[in-house]
Amino acid sequence: MINMASELEQKIIRQLEYYFGDINLPRDKFLQEKIKEDEGWVTIETLLTFKRLASLSSDANVIADAAAKSEDKIVLVSEDKKKIRRNPEKPVPEYDTERKKQVMEKTGRPREKRKKGRESSSG
Repeated sequence: MINMASELEQKIIRQLEYYFGDINLPRDKFLQEKIKEDEGWVTIETLLTFKRLASLSSDANVIADAAAKSEDKIVLVSEDKKKIRRNPEKPVPEYDTERKKQVMEKTGRPREKRKKGRESSSG
């Protein structure tokens, strides 16, 4: 029960894991540039310029504490609790044709050809 994330912290973790995740990160040019500046670290101050994260909390300490409770460890918090980065042990997959196809399927964007008769949900 120690270190359990509250509902707010879970929302913050989900948002951070989305930003640094396999689908968003390869497409997010701004975040890619920030990552290149400091060995993968992005200041929480910078992340708080993202409206969705800021709508959850504008307190950098709350963001850092939540990120530290990430069970999947996709994101890591710096020792001074001022920066966050994607876990280097979980590299971003290359954004090739196959990856683009997976992204299109997950995001629900229309594909050039839809196969008739295939249902995306089961049951």
